[in-house]
Amino acid sequence: MFKAVFIILSFSCCIFTALAEEIEIMSDSLFVDLTAQTITYNSNVKVTSNQKKILADKLLLATQNSQLRSMHATGQPALYIADMLQAQALKIEFNQAENNLHLLESAKIINKQSSIQGKHLIIDLNENLLIATSSPTKNKIILDLEANK
Repeated sequence: MFKAVFIILSFSCCIFTALAEEIEIMSDSLFVDLTAQTITYNSNVKVTSNQKKILADKLLLATQNSQLRSMHATGQPALYIADMLQAQALKIEFNQAENNLHLLESAKIINKQSSIQGKHLIIDLNENLLIATSSPTKNKIILDLEANK
């Protein structure tokens, strides 16, 4: 098992929203592409930082000038767990510039009182907002206000 620990000192907003926060990434294997500036973690991927976690089958980190540009997690499903929120989807994408998470394909967000599911859900980490998108003809969004009752 490979283990990589990164100290993030220069990000003002990151998926784990902290300055100088330690992020631990564990997986069964990893591949570093210096030319493309990417790191790919494969099999049993676990990202942890403070009270936040991502669990996935595969994680791709894209960097630019040694700073995180984007993160793509895939799984059956991939999970994002933070505070009182759990999100899952076949694909979870984080965009550093927008500071949001895109949950794609079989997306679902659950908290203690409710859940929402759809094909594409967005969590805005700056504003703590949830944006649900759907095609008017093919997809539906389901909101369950009594998820755990």
